[in-house]
Amino acid sequence: MKQVSAIDQVIAIHDPEHTALLAGMADRKRTRQEVPLPITLVQLNKTAAILEVLREAGEPLSSADCTYRIATKQGIAPDDPALPRFVTHVSAGLNSLMKRTGVRQVGTVDGRKHGIR
Repeated sequence: MKQVSAIDQVIAIHDPEHTALLAGMADRKRTRQEVPLPITLVQLNKTAAILEVLREAGEPLSSADCTYRIATKQGIAPDDPALPRFVTHVSAGLNSLMKRTGVRQVGTVDGRKHGIR
């Protein structure tokens, strides 16, 4: 990390706009992490919710699709700023389920994203 900081300092001497760009990127990441999850998602049994959504879908879903279906069932708006953070929780839950149960990763859903079945 110190090497990156040193490189950034050298670049900042020659290109002052680079410093502003780095600050903006750090703020964006920090902001996403600071957005609290709605209490219904915090208290949710994620494993049960994931399995329910996968059963109802009857087809492979991406982590994002699974997340949005869970959020919709919980009454969370699809444009809620906390959903990108919740995707990481659902993705971790899916990875755990793949290790423990019959949930498996299958091909790709849209040619790019892997589906979970």
